[in-house]
Amino acid sequence: MIRIIVIIITALFIGVLIFQIDDELDPGAALWLEKMNSQEISEAYFFLMGFFSKDGEDPIEVGKSIYKSIKEGEDRYINEKELFDYIDYPKENKIALPKGDIYCSAWQSGCLKLIFENIAELKSELSKHSALLERYRIFIRKDGYKTLTRPMLTEPIPPYRYFIVSHRLNSMKAIVKAHSGEPKAAVSDLYTNFEILRGALYRQDNIIGKLSVLMMLSENLDIMSILIHEYDLDGFDEIGKITKEERDFENLMARELGMMHDTYRNLDRSPEFWEMKGNFPGWLVRILFKPNMSINVAYPGYHDVAKTSQLSQVAFATYVQERQAKQVSFESEKSIRNYIGSILSDIARPDFTEYLGRFFDINCKIELLNSFLASENQKSEWSTAVNPYGSADTPSVHENGSKLCFQGPLEDIRNLRCLVIKI
Repeated sequence: MIRIIVIIITALFIGVLIFQIDDELDPGAALWLEKMNSQEISEAYFFLMGFFSKDGEDPIEVGKSIYKSIKEGEDRYINEKELFDYIDYPKENKIALPKGDIYCSAWQSGCLKLIFENIAELKSELSKHSALLERYRIFIRKDGYKTLTRPMLTEPIPPYRYFIVSHRLNSMKAIVKAHSGEPKAAVSDLYTNFEILRGALYRQDNIIGKLSVLMMLSENLDIMSILIHEYDLDGFDEIGKITKEERDFENLMARELGMMHDTYRNLDRSPEFWEMKGNFPGWLVRILFKPNMSINVAYPGYHDVAKTSQLSQVAFATYVQERQAKQVSFESEKSIRNYIGSILSDIARPDFTEYLGRFFDINCKIELLNSFLASENQKSEWSTAVNPYGSADTPSVHENGSKLCFQGPLEDIRNLRCLVIKI
């Protein structure tokens, strides 16, 4: 009897030891995570982090100071297991953030009409916030943007709101210029700005930043078409579609995986795995949850998103339709060695298809503008525009002829497949 008990205890002990062993990281996942640990320096990142510095201060120097504090906080977080914190720029010293109805989202109903009908307010805002507009123009021309912070759920997000409203100031500048008798020069400025923003789109490695720049591009297209229609302009060149390099999601997905990896690293053998201030045995946590195995479960999904971003427009439409028809689920196969980890990876991984779709949808807006330009140049009719998704539909007219739209595989709540031609 004693011998049987000894055998059972020994078997249980060996079993527990075996269940403590984690797998090696998938080579692809390891490569992505290593990329996120790069020690590169990015002046453009410093500039964005200091975008809100008070007038007269150098945004780059302010950004460097903020990042220095962030880096020190990260080191304490990693090496000393302290909660992450850092010293931010004093709120009372930040340059004024423009506010008001004219800073509405351009895709929302009535927003562009509101902007175009308040020229006096635009002039006032441009006068008050000229420093912010100048920072915008400097930032979008800076090469080598790279997010320098460690990917984690608590990482400080750059002040994108300042970036977004400063782009609106740039749009206001063009509208005022057109109203002042220089409509062709105003549209030319927007053309130039559009091409520069494409570089910013390519360089953004954060999902928030990339989506923000995309919506700036969309706003430019709508305002260009409104001005061309309102002032009966012609002679402008076609705009190239967003390329697969510009919409590439690999760096974005690497950062998302990095945030997951940081979270899992903190959960590994944590006595607070189930609740704050808990005292659950670390070895029991390890039986149910292994960080590397969990990352390996999640990595293929993120990698698939990156690959999907490189599909052609037609192939992306097919991809979405097939997923919808099959009702594809992101649920992974559960492993007895990492049961909780498998569940967590399924919960933590969002569906990025809708975000991806926006970067394909905007090509519909570009196609509509190019066809509208051709009609203004009397080369063809806008109704001959070809849907980039490869479908046979022609542009549909909405809102009493003020907007043209294409159909697509996903819902388009931000009007990226629509072009506003008049207000």
